[in-house]
Amino acid sequence: MADTEDIVSVIGRFFTIKRRGRLYTTVEHDSLIIWPDTNSWYWYSRGIGGGVRAWYRLWGLTPPSTVSPLQKRRKRNSIVALDNSLHLYFEKQMTSADRNWWYSRGLDEQTIANFHNGVCHHELYGRCYTIPLLNDGKLRNIKLRLTDKAERFGRYRFFYRNQPLCDVLFNKDALTAKEKIYLVAGEIKAEVMTRFDLTALSGVNGCQHWHPSWDELLRGRNICLVFDPGEEEHAFRIGRRLCKNSRVRILQLPHKPDDFILKYGRAAFLEYEKLYSTEVTK
Repeated sequence: MADTEDIVSVIGRFFTIKRRGRLYTTVEHDSLIIWPDTNSWYWYSRGIGGGVRAWYRLWGLTPPSTVSPLQKRRKRNSIVALDNSLHLYFEKQMTSADRNWWYSRGLDEQTIANFHNGVCHHELYGRCYTIPLLNDGKLRNIKLRLTDKAERFGRYRFFYRNQPLCDVLFNKDALTAKEKIYLVAGEIKAEVMTRFDLTALSGVNGCQHWHPSWDELLRGRNICLVFDPGEEEHAFRIGRRLCKNSRVRILQLPHKPDDFILKYGRAAFLEYEKLYSTEVTK
């Protein structure tokens, strides 16, 4: 049952736990008190509390242990709706140091606000930077960018691990009918490109993954694939697939696309594209 989960561990996935005598609280919210003996919590500033189930309900999540193995098999390919405001809460938790980290990645304040980037504390990975994955205005999951201390787990993980994401195309909601589209490999790269007024999209499972539904989504578009150095094989594979119904070019840069545009600027990027991009034919 869900209530047998350790409440300290559950809340520790969201915030940084600290001990207060026989009780626990969190670094971020000292009015949130946790009682390990009764496996319960109370958030005094918000006037709410309860056990493990109540904590999951607060965030619009389903306790993992309440789903039977049979239900898991039946729902393996279904979409589980998350609390559509969860990413907005993480956005509000950022300190000035967290914002400086996003600035160091090449983002400005407006871009951070547009994508609702934020920060959270994960029980296993510690403090993580958050990137909401929205499709059609709905929150599908949150990408976690782990800090250097946790990179033994890899740089990226998902906040909600059981959520199917094979069809999520990052920044898809920015598509318009006439704009050129840049396909990159990485959400932060897409955000940096967007900062420079270039419509950029990215799959959320790496450059090797492509979902069939994206073929129709990008039909008739003017597309430029800009993957990282060393990922040319994947770019040409996707390019050959898309060129059947769209105009596709591939741009091979000497640096990662976000590093290039941050170093040389938008005009230099567009000039380099004009001179060195190659068209993909059937």
